[in-house]
Amino acid sequence: MRNYKTLLIGLFIWGFTAVGAQAACPNGNPQELNYIRRENNRCEGIVERSSISGSLRLISLTTRGVNSFGNNLTIRIPRLANTSRPNVTLRAIEQDYQLNELRLVPRSQTYNFHWSTYVLKKAGILPTNLRAIANTGSQIVYIPVIIGSPADRYEFVFHSSSPVRFKTLQIKHNGTIVHTDSTPIFEKGEISFPWDGRNQNTGRYQLYYEAEIERIGRAPRLVRRTLTFAHNPNWLR
Repeated sequence: MRNYKTLLIGLFIWGFTAVGAQAACPNGNPQELNYIRRENNRCEGIVERSSISGSLRLISLTTRGVNSFGNNLTIRIPRLANTSRPNVTLRAIEQDYQLNELRLVPRSQTYNFHWSTYVLKKAGILPTNLRAIANTGSQIVYIPVIIGSPADRYEFVFHSSSPVRFKTLQIKHNGTIVHTDSTPIFEKGEISFPWDGRNQNTGRYQLYYEAEIERIGRAPRLVRRTLTFAHNPNWLR
């Protein structure tokens, strides 16, 4: 029932949002792995790690059906009614890879992006390394990122600079709890959990969690948050 996977990323602490805000995106040699503007439609490459810490946050919401990289890769972000073009960032944290500032191509039901896997393959990144987050902006609604083709479930990934114990973890729809579980204490890094929403109705869902964040020499800090994300069973295989 519990299918949690704890992913440790060592002693470095990656401030997931902070790095994106700080990293410059210059022009450069596309044969190199440096984080540069490529083909005038994206910023991609290896960025310098940041020591800026970040609080507990959701860093990825994806469904992926790709086991290996060909010459190109496509991501799709479902289009939501009455919302602007989404903000999208992909990362492979252990390899310091970042892809953002994408020139998304609008389709009837999705925003698409198709790019060369040259950097991904040369940097030794696997499909399972990729983390992706997309949201609608000011009034944040998270949208699952379909990497390659869809899988039968979503993968949620949290990141924290301190050990965390989830006391409550629930997915709700119209006030009804449709999924609940808890996670063990983990060291600095990531923790992920899946959710199979194929039998759930289309709509906005709430991810509610209570978590204790450890603090040196002080009592743990209790955090309660509710995040909203969009779901449609058609986005899953």
